[in-house]
Amino acid sequence: MFAFNPKDKHHTYARKLLNRVKHGEIKDVYVTDSALLEFITVLCSKGFNLDQIRILLMSLDVIITKYGLKEALTLDLTTLSMTLEFMKTGSTFFDALLAASSKKIDNTIISDDKIYDTLNIKRITFKE
Repeated sequence: MFAFNPKDKHHTYARKLLNRVKHGEIKDVYVTDSALLEFITVLCSKGFNLDQIRILLMSLDVIITKYGLKEALTLDLTTLSMTLEFMKTGSTFFDALLAASSKKIDNTIISDDKIYDTLNIKRITFKE
C-alpha cells in the first residue's frame, strides 16, 4: 500500500500491477485487514496524525474501488495462531500476520520482501 504513494520507489511497478488488476490480467487481489492494520501502525510510528491517516485511508478506499481490489477480513484465532507459528521462524509480527492472512485467502502476496518465500507463500513481485 505504501507503493501507491508517488514518492515510493516501487510506485511505477505498483501502478502497472494495479492496471493489470483493473484489466483482469491479475484476478482477485485483496487488501486484508491485517495489511490495513500494519499501514495505520507504520503511519502512526512515522508521526502522522489521526486526521492525516484518515485522509490516507479514504484515498486508499478510492484506489481499491478504482482498480477493482477487494477487501478481506482475515483476523481470527486461526490466523493469529498461524502468525505465532510464522514468528517462530524469525518473521516480524506484521510479516507473519500478512503471511497468515495470505495463507487464509489464496496463499499469495504482492511484495518484494523475500521473507514470504521462506514461509511458503507465493509471491508476486512489483517487477513481475
